[in-house]
Amino acid sequence: MKEDEIADLDQKIQFMDNIVFKINCYYLQDKIETIINRIQKVKSNILLNPINDKSLSIGDYLTFVNQIHKLVLTMNLDNVFFPDDFIEKDTLMKHPCNIYACSGNSCHSSKSNHPRKLYVSEQSNIYVIDNEISVHKLINGTNFENMDTNVLKRFREVMIKIFEEFVINTNHQMVPIESLYKDFCRGIYE
Repeated sequence: MKEDEIADLDQKIQFMDNIVFKINCYYLQDKIETIINRIQKVKSNILLNPINDKSLSIGDYLTFVNQIHKLVLTMNLDNVFFPDDFIEKDTLMKHPCNIYACSGNSCHSSKSNHPRKLYVSEQSNIYVIDNEISVHKLINGTNFENMDTNVLKRFREVMIKIFEEFVINTNHQMVPIESLYKDFCRGIYE
């Protein structure tokens, strides 16, 4: 992003109530402090969505996400939010139901282990995360009678594995659940 593009963006966002700002890791990694400093001047609610275009390893991506999170906390930016699949480690440790790592029977809020978000492709197939990896496909077309219960089982197994192998042991405070899910599935199923 060039300086004149940033200045133009500054002028435009002053008139918006809510802004979704996708941060491409590859292009903006070295400019994140500049962007956060600009965001600090904005009165709008901002949803920061760090996008990994696969140019970064999952480890580098997590470091990048947590750099942004730390800057947001340090600058006390209460108008800046992350997508709902980016969850703080402390929250996951207190409430493993947010990563589907406890059963509905023992969950303090009786949450189900079924995915809470579904994605629909242009072909009307339904996926538990997105359609990048075929193991996510839950339903072919719109026939709910053909739901693949193995996908639900794998979904829960992978989420528990992420919780047990990653969340418990990580030093990162912000955990992008969907990115980790995709990465774990690539390592397990492909």
